[in-house]
Amino acid sequence: MLHNMIKQYETLRAHSHPVERAWNMGCDQIGLSHNDPWRAFGLMFAQHPDLQHSDLAYHNHFHSAEAVLSAAHLAALEFGDNSVYAPVLMFAMLCHDIAHTGKTNTYDYELETQAVAAMRAFIDPEMAEFWRLHLESQHGTLKNLLNTVETIVLGTDFKNGPKLNRNNYRLNAQNNPLHQLCMLANEADILPSIILESGVPRGHWVAEETNTPAVGSWKGRVFFLSQLAVCESQASKTLGLQEHIDAQVAAIGALGADFLDTNNVDNGWENSVERVRQQMNTPLKRLKV
Repeated sequence: MLHNMIKQYETLRAHSHPVERAWNMGCDQIGLSHNDPWRAFGLMFAQHPDLQHSDLAYHNHFHSAEAVLSAAHLAALEFGDNSVYAPVLMFAMLCHDIAHTGKTNTYDYELETQAVAAMRAFIDPEMAEFWRLHLESQHGTLKNLLNTVETIVLGTDFKNGPKLNRNNYRLNAQNNPLHQLCMLANEADILPSIILESGVPRGHWVAEETNTPAVGSWKGRVFFLSQLAVCESQASKTLGLQEHIDAQVAAIGALGADFLDTNNVDNGWENSVERVRQQMNTPLKRLKV
């Protein structure tokens, strides 16, 4: 499945409207019919300017599209088909990085709070009325949806969210779907960055956006994988994400200190990725894919 997801990410980046394409692909993935009102509601929100185009190197419309599609895959594995929770997770990923500045938080939940405010501001009377007429009877009030999405989006704060969500998931996930949704959102946010072949260029884009070249080095990737990439859900276990992370960290370390300091933007990242892949000695086909 990971190999197929790389291809799907590439498809999104070649599409003229990647977020809308991701939303429809995700709706297919979670088993929504073509006339399900969730499809139309998500496409309405996908008209947000930041989801149409963003000049940021990483936190742009392509990242939002990939997060939505990743959420759909994870939700399908976690909840099964036709779950009432899956589209909520997808919608949260639509919202999670709008109004992004390309900077890091200067205080806890700064960018996430901005995303929530932008989400609420974009819900116009037409969208609210559409929800009331077509979705409220089955999915509750729009107010409840937005409050749930706010909790999920705030939980994507990298400093505070993943570890808290992991602990909540371990303690009570099966009895609290919100804890599942928060953990899955963290995983969907970084899933393309976890996978070796798609993750390395995304590390470069983060380095460019934040003007921190070290993030694009292999040492930076090891830090991301070992310290920031939290995977706890049953869906991530089904995908074998932690095994894929551990194999990368071990392989990169085995290639030595000189390799760790390499910035692959300058040296051709495809060749370096192949060296890591060979060192891993674990082709994608041998992972849970």
